[in-house]
Amino acid sequence: MPLPGVPKVIYASTGQVILNYGRETHVTVDMPPRPSTVYACTKIFGESLARWYAETHGMSMLVIRLCYFRAYDDPLLREPGHPVQYDWCSPRDLTQLLVKCLRSELKFGIFFFDYDLDGRLDLLSVNGHLDEEIAKLQREIN
Repeated sequence: MPLPGVPKVIYASTGQVILNYGRETHVTVDMPPRPSTVYACTKIFGESLARWYAETHGMSMLVIRLCYFRAYDDPLLREPGHPVQYDWCSPRDLTQLLVKCLRSELKFGIFFFDYDLDGRLDLLSVNGHLDEEIAKLQREIN
């Protein structure tokens, strides 16, 4: 049951829910999760529960799939070629993402957030919701 006075929940999931596609695969909105760990499987359950709350109780439930969240002084960010550098989410990036999610009027959405400077948008819809609100949110973040 939803709690009175709680109009929105932002659920922190993980990029591990699609990690078994491999780095060479660009995951699209019509591809199902392919978790790499049991932890990722539990996050998929949480994502499904978020959708259920949105559809059953009308709550705003936003899911963000994060990769490497690290502080600015993390030594792995200074180690040449370390994989964390390709998927790093900084404190500033995460704060900006959370503020945009809080301002959003979406009832449900799953977003993959991955700040890797690969030329792709960093906030991507991965659940097939391709509507104006997501486009608006992407424009605000970029």
